[in-house]
Amino acid sequence: MRKAQAAVELMVVTAFMMMVLFLLFEFGQTKINENTSVIQVSQARNTVDRLARAAVEVHTEGVGARRKIYVTIPDMVNPNRIMIGNGTITLGVYVANGTSDVSSQVGFTIVQGGYFPTTPGSYWVWIISRQGYVQIGSTMEINPLNAYFELFPSNSTDKNITFTNYGVSPINITLNLVWADSEINATINGSSTLNFSLQPGASSSQITNLNTTANSNASFGLHSGYLSVTTNVSESETIPIMVNVVGQPSGLQTVSYMTIETYNDSSYAYSTATFSQSNVIYYRVKSYNSTNNPVNSTVTVKVYDPVPKLMSTNTYSPNGGTGVYSGNYTLPGNAMAGSWRITAYEIGGVSTTMYLSVGANTYGSTIIDLTTTQPFSQGQRVICRDGSNYIHTVWLYNSSTLKYARSVDNGETFTVWDLNSSANSKTTPHISCNGGSIWVAYSVSSKICIYSSTDNGATWSYQEPRTSNVGGKVGIEAVGSRVYILYPYENENAGNKRDFTFFNSSDGGSTWGNDVTIFTAYYECIHQSCASVTYDFEGISINGSGSASDIIYALGQQYTAPEDVTLAYFANSSDSGATWSTATSVDTESLGTPSLASYGANVSISGDKSTTDMDVYYHNSTTYASFSHSKLDIDTDSDHYNYSLYSSVSINGTNPVVFWSQKPLASSDYNWTVVYRSYIGGSWQNAINFTQNSNYNVYVNAKKDNTGNCMEFVYRNGTASPYNIVYGRIGTCNWP
Repeated sequence: MRKAQAAVELMVVTAFMMMVLFLLFEFGQTKINENTSVIQVSQARNTVDRLARAAVEVHTEGVGARRKIYVTIPDMVNPNRIMIGNGTITLGVYVANGTSDVSSQVGFTIVQGGYFPTTPGSYWVWIISRQGYVQIGSTMEINPLNAYFELFPSNSTDKNITFTNYGVSPINITLNLVWADSEINATINGSSTLNFSLQPGASSSQITNLNTTANSNASFGLHSGYLSVTTNVSESETIPIMVNVVGQPSGLQTVSYMTIETYNDSSYAYSTATFSQSNVIYYRVKSYNSTNNPVNSTVTVKVYDPVPKLMSTNTYSPNGGTGVYSGNYTLPGNAMAGSWRITAYEIGGVSTTMYLSVGANTYGSTIIDLTTTQPFSQGQRVICRDGSNYIHTVWLYNSSTLKYARSVDNGETFTVWDLNSSANSKTTPHISCNGGSIWVAYSVSSKICIYSSTDNGATWSYQEPRTSNVGGKVGIEAVGSRVYILYPYENENAGNKRDFTFFNSSDGGSTWGNDVTIFTAYYECIHQSCASVTYDFEGISINGSGSASDIIYALGQQYTAPEDVTLAYFANSSDSGATWSTATSVDTESLGTPSLASYGANVSISGDKSTTDMDVYYHNSTTYASFSHSKLDIDTDSDHYNYSLYSSVSINGTNPVVFWSQKPLASSDYNWTVVYRSYIGGSWQNAINFTQNSNYNVYVNAKKDNTGNCMEFVYRNGTASPYNIVYGRIGTCNWP
């Protein structure tokens, strides 16, 4: 009897446990589905918003303007709910309870082109401004969309025009050359018309051959026509053709041929045809007669970008019969990647051309998302690369919403999430990448809040290692299994003035150690006269691999009252933060918005100082007893000062690079540009403008080093809220 009763009880307990496990499983599945739906909707939102922004940009610029943007179609897309028209872009995604339509609207007519992707994946999509509407997506891509030639009489040249079919069906293309100028002979593949069919994914290369002859009708100046392109899919283009006849027709031709060589050094010792943005191209032109001897002449050298757009012109006078003409051209910081050319024209009509390669992805920028406030602080790092070469960045959208973005395609596109959008006001964040782990720290309501991911930012966990007395922004760096934190502790024994405080975890954030005070605050009143010292976090850098002997560098900002003095102070630890050195003043003067980076024992600190205007200074030390310093921004003269702020120091290999925002002192507040200077070969190189517009480019924040062979940074752009968050890069930049 007892055995039977026990068996029944066991069955009841087992059934109950099975029911509980089933309910837990169902709850887990529901949460997984909800998270998946959130990610899918977020991807769709990012895509429709990027398409809408691009449409607004080309619509504003006018007919013919176009953008090519890289977008992602989510895995759970409903292809029947992709709709473009009536001023609305809609992307439907399957969610747990059906389909969720994600839309973005513009205030004008938009039309879907012959092809727009409807299957999951990432795609390049053309946005084109037409007469009366904007076209989203295109079956046909043409490169280039214009043709410019500069010719001497009796010379000829040609250009390849490539047609690509990105659709799913063949298209028929008709080309008609409209050319009425009798002084120039123009053909398209030897004729004035051409018809061909283009299969999906295939490309057809056509050559426009424009010839000139040295006769009395070959007048100098511009000659123009165009190539009309029509198709059977209601897409058409007009390719303008411009021929500029230059030079003198006769009388001075003593040169039979010329050569061009290019170099990467001013001594003309290292020949190369491959360059990167901001490089200096050193060129040497030589002219010869029919017996291969150097001869003298007047030579004009012109540099063209891939458009081709004329970028530089230099004329060299006869030079004593040597037949050698040397010069140089500095590529802009935002130089277009592709095939550049240098053409030399001799006054008698002889010319020669050399083609150069300007490497792709060596320099570029991408608009990530938006913000309505100051998104980040200079002393904190807000961008990093992980071990898979994914790019991660964080910022404040407003006082309460913390945004996170990740790029898995080398910064071409970013997926954006709200990491935390609770109503509480937050400080600016700090991010650290450690292999496949990502750490984000900030403070809210006197607490330190940390988000961490162990799968390259795909999922996140949350914890609060400190829940009281946190008085401002926080710094975090992760190395190996160690996570290091710096923060200002509100010391109740010092009138809530802030100690500069450190703590860490040696087990990947599972447990946390005790606080260690680096700089101590105080507050004292004598006979109604009060004095105080308080500290804030401004920088953290690690020299080590995650052991008990890691060297930690810390930078804090000290404020002293009633003197109203703000000074940057530095300290270091050689035992992973167990003990700390005494404080060292970085500068005897106030150093605004300082930034800290290091390589080995070499510590670099940048910041701005108030002189005649505002100047950016670089500070360096290897012993930490004192810091040397040098002024980095350059004022044109005593009447033309630059106003420089928001510096961010980084390490490129072993050398420092300092970024900052700068504008002429007397100019509009909108005229801020992002500038950087590199320390190479024992000296600071010339300052280079990264941004070429004056659209209020501020708060530049650089990655701590050149992980992935890439100097990377983010900054805020725009003259009115909401502002753009922009990603910038310099370098070869390894793809994931």
